[in-house]
Amino acid sequence: MQTIYRLKQARRWLMAVLSGLLLVALLTVGGTALAQDLPPNSAGVAVQSEVLQTLQEEGSADFILVMSEQADLSAAYQMDWETRGWYVYNTLKETAERSQAPVIAALEAAGARYQSFIAGNEIYVYDGSRAVLNRALWAGEIQEVRAPVEITLAAPRFELVQPGPAPQNQIQATAWGISDTGAPDLWAQFGLRGEGVRVASIDTGAQWDHPALREAYACKDNPSSSICWRDPTGVCTGGVPCDDHGHGTHTIGTMVGSDNPALPYQVGMAPGAQWIACKGCAGNTCSYVHLAACADWLVELATDPANRPQVVNNSWGGPGGNSWFSEKVEAWREAGILPVFAAGNTGQQGCWTLNSPADYPGSFAVAAHTQSGWIAPYSSRGPAAIGSQPYTKPNLSAPGDYILSSVPTNAWAYASGTSMAAPHVAGAAALLYACAPALRGNSNMTATFELLQQTADPPVFSGSCGTPDGGLSNYTYGYGYLNVLRAGQAVCFPGTLRGQVLDGETNLPIRGAKVVFQAGDVRREVITDSNGNYEILLASQKGWSVSASFPGYYSSPTVQQTVNLNQTTTYNILLTPFPYRSFLPMIGK
Repeated sequence: MQTIYRLKQARRWLMAVLSGLLLVALLTVGGTALAQDLPPNSAGVAVQSEVLQTLQEEGSADFILVMSEQADLSAAYQMDWETRGWYVYNTLKETAERSQAPVIAALEAAGARYQSFIAGNEIYVYDGSRAVLNRALWAGEIQEVRAPVEITLAAPRFELVQPGPAPQNQIQATAWGISDTGAPDLWAQFGLRGEGVRVASIDTGAQWDHPALREAYACKDNPSSSICWRDPTGVCTGGVPCDDHGHGTHTIGTMVGSDNPALPYQVGMAPGAQWIACKGCAGNTCSYVHLAACADWLVELATDPANRPQVVNNSWGGPGGNSWFSEKVEAWREAGILPVFAAGNTGQQGCWTLNSPADYPGSFAVAAHTQSGWIAPYSSRGPAAIGSQPYTKPNLSAPGDYILSSVPTNAWAYASGTSMAAPHVAGAAALLYACAPALRGNSNMTATFELLQQTADPPVFSGSCGTPDGGLSNYTYGYGYLNVLRAGQAVCFPGTLRGQVLDGETNLPIRGAKVVFQAGDVRREVITDSNGNYEILLASQKGWSVSASFPGYYSSPTVQQTVNLNQTTTYNILLTPFPYRSFLPMIGK
């Protein structure tokens, strides 16, 4: 009996070893265990286990081929708004066409159905077999084989506003979230409501002719125009925008809902801006292939500065720590499009619950707070589980609980979620880009990120997930509550202040010095680059108190500076070193 038991143990051990070897073979050759079929250039290819499992169980699978070559778009950050869109689109297109060509030829020879995407340089293969995958691996330089990501939106929980008889001399009601951000005060102070700015929505679509949305639709006279509407899902009929869920119509309403006094409600942050949309979600399902098509569409629009949006709102996301959409976010940024994302609605599970793509360093992640200022219980918390983060995640908090906006058909409803918070930030960006055109696509989006963060109202509550900087921000509220009025006071109708921070004895530049600008309760700051340089857009015709500091030096005296509209003022700052320093400052390096 003991011998039989040992034989059984040995058999189990042998089967485990053989199974492990088979798995290694599968991972190595992308889904086949035949050594003679191993593609010579597949040794470094990462194949996700979900792809291998589906191939093994079902014989075929949808999968994404990520090409090894990724376009270098860094030069776009040095280009102006007119030029960079063409550069980004052409560079992505040329890179994809060249590197994908042999793989596409192999897929077509195998009779496989596929779709090519230029942002991220990827090929989506429908129902591909192991043989199809191997042919692709033989044919071209592929970095990774991924399983498709699918996002599921929360079931619609709209609380419709019940229509009733309109009282005489009815006063238009403003949604609490709009007032909470200071938007009405910005409209009154600067006389601009987003004019000349275009925002994009990737969502469930839109009822384009809703009374709150029609006049702001960029193609209201030609609603099926491809420069304003894209439907990769194929759900909508007649070529015109539709919304089979309500989510998209609601979020667009928060961004740009009309301020027509004949309407019963004012729900939009930037009623003077225009909107366009791509239907990345069919019902409550947002598939990879549809979201990727929307991402490419925005890049294609970048070829025409007149049609390119300055902001894109994304009120969707999936489990955090997944980089599947990162190259697309970077392509938008390099084209000058600000990517705003909802933080996610899994906050009740605790910290480290941010969604992807909201947790990417290049995404502006928005948490949701209630009318009382408390974080909404569902609002996802940081820290981010992906990448090296230059800023705290989420970036800030915006109104997201019980938000009134537009829904199909010609109705109004309350809804809650970080999906409702994100469009407040997208609309705020539209307001700022209207009064400070030089901010649009500025550098690598750093100026917009830091403007919104530095002018936010400090968080009243600390949250429960900690802080990375001693309390200046935290992983629940980010840098605080969105305050678009203070942001406008910092940058509307701007000029540029630039200069260098230098060692007062050696005249060498000081890298990493902090330069602070203060005007009333509006405070901005920048850090000098490797050459000691700083540059910032500031509201013109306003006295700014400027000072600089760096460890090992006395802070500079505060000096008043005024910038002129659309002009550049230069102000260099000398810092006096302490007489005795126990360390060497980082200067001249």
